[in-house]
Amino acid sequence: MRWIPLLWVLNAGLAFAGETKLECSLKGDPDDRISKGKSLEVRAGEVIKDAIVLEGDLVVRRGASVKSAVVVRGTVTIEAGAMVRGSVVALGGRARVAPGATVQGSRLVLDDGLHLVSEDGGTLDVAISVGGEPLGKKIAAEVLKDVRACRVE
Repeated sequence: MRWIPLLWVLNAGLAFAGETKLECSLKGDPDDRISKGKSLEVRAGEVIKDAIVLEGDLVVRRGASVKSAVVVRGTVTIEAGAMVRGSVVALGGRARVAPGATVQGSRLVLDDGLHLVSEDGGTLDVAISVGGEPLGKKIAAEVLKDVRACRVE
């Protein structure tokens, strides 16, 4: 399982959240699709490197293929017959992977809790509350609070 680097990143996010204001700028390659503030659909027959959505939903349709599917404050949906050659990530949102969809990498959802599914199918679910508020939601809110200022180039 390749969770150690991911957990290190989450730990670093906790340690620095609130101390540093990060600048956010996304610049995609020609094979990428990036959307901010609106939903994105990868249609049947399309082969995309990275599909990234900030504050919107992502749908990977049957017959479509992406390397990675990433959503910040939204829902990522992988339909039956769709392929993700890498990871599915939802920060401050949800991930729905239909039966019959292929995800070759790991899945990470950080919202009410932390939910990980590794490449080999192992799962890790963590639900911790701090002051009655889910820790995952607190982390997502702190780390993602400046997403509206993120530039897409």
